Amino acid sequence: MGSWQELRKNLLKEYYPSEKEIDRVSQVYSRVSGRIEELSDLDTELVGSSSRNTFVSGLGDIDIFLMFPHEVESSKLEEEGVRVGKEVFESFGAEHHVEYSEHPYVQGRLDGVDVEVVPCHDVEKGRVKSSVDRSPHHARWMRDNLTEQQREDVVLLKQMLDSAGLYGSSLKTRGFSGYLCELLVHHYGGLRSLLQNSRDWSRNMRVDPAEVDTGHEFESGFVVIDPVDPERNVAAVLSEDNLARFMLLASDFETDPSIRFFEEPDRQPDRLAVKKEIERRREVLALELDVPDKPEDVLYPQMRRLQSKLVSTLEDEDFRVFESGFHLNEKARLVVEVDPGRTGVENQRGPSVFHDSDHVEAFRNTHDDLYVEDARLMARRGRELTDVRQVIKEFTESDSNGVPDGLDSRLRRMCFVDPKSGGEDWFKFLEELFHLENRWEK
Repeated sequence: MGSWQELRKNLLKEYYPSEKEIDRVSQVYSRVSGRIEELSDLDTELVGSSSRNTFVSGLGDIDIFLMFPHEVESSKLEEEGVRVGKEVFESFGAEHHVEYSEHPYVQGRLDGVDVEVVPCHDVEKGRVKSSVDRSPHHARWMRDNLTEQQREDVVLLKQMLDSAGLYGSSLKTRGFSGYLCELLVHHYGGLRSLLQNSRDWSRNMRVDPAEVDTGHEFESGFVVIDPVDPERNVAAVLSEDNLARFMLLASDFETDPSIRFFEEPDRQPDRLAVKKEIERRREVLALELDVPDKPEDVLYPQMRRLQSKLVSTLEDEDFRVFESGFHLNEKARLVVEVDPGRTGVENQRGPSVFHDSDHVEAFRNTHDDLYVEDARLMARRGRELTDVRQVIKEFTESDSNGVPDGLDSRLRRMCFVDPKSGGEDWFKFLEELFHLENRWEK
């Protein structure tokens, strides 16, 4: 235990925000909230990690919520929220822009600190009109329940997750949100206890930090119940793979606690190894298309759906797909590894010979080259398309391929590109896709 305490002490020096950082955040909040009071009759509330000092050093941004009365219509809230936000930054001569989530909000930078001015309804926790309205309740619950040591441990957990690529609740990352980190540390009492217990989590684990479980059924298996809303799973975005990666990470840390679990990986992708891996594998195809101008939380689910549709199409045509994925940068790339050695003949399943005789006769009358297998009529027939590129091309040009709106027109203009060409991010992506990093090897 002594070695952990020494390691923890050194980690806090590196990653926990200093008093100077905390004071600066507090001062900027006071300046902005004071200006908001001058420009409107709205109350404000400091929300997010800065409201309970659970941000990693150097990453202390400020989320200021404008508290609108519950009776204000959402359209009015959005209009006034953006107006006030813009006027605040303009009054300080600070650059700013409008961002869009569930509500539009204004983001800018003041005194070296990123600031967001976000409108929400000031309502009781059981009467929220949007997910944004929950955030002030989350901030209050955490301020009331996190101990000072737990706040420190939350920062260390965030840093550990970030170094492993598991931090963030966007639909790109599908990892651990900051609020989820806080709830887990609170529930288990601290970081070390969380890591020790998480090694034995089950796929259908149910964590109830505030003991408010109503028995509500959730779609996902791993559940962390929101103290503010018992019918909300705080871990809903967390993917099962990332949950499994965290469990392995915790197990490795308990075997050998060291600072390496908190350090940012600093290595370039091994381009030569990736190229050799592409040559070693079956046929690796990369499709490139333009990226629609959409938020990441819209685009990533759409790309996952496109990937799934393409893989299903290839498998329906009896191509074996070994790996698939997508990468987004200035362009979007879909990549599939397939076995191109499919025959030009497919076997069509017919009815059981013991089935209705009319069905049997109808199948015999419409198919040639018949044979019997497992007491079922089968027919051999030639395939219309035998080349995997032809199948993909037909998929991209189909009007009924199930591709989400916004991607369909771009997909028709897609082109095949050399998977061995691309930038650093592309090769990092391929390293992960082909499991070349060995991050989870002991």
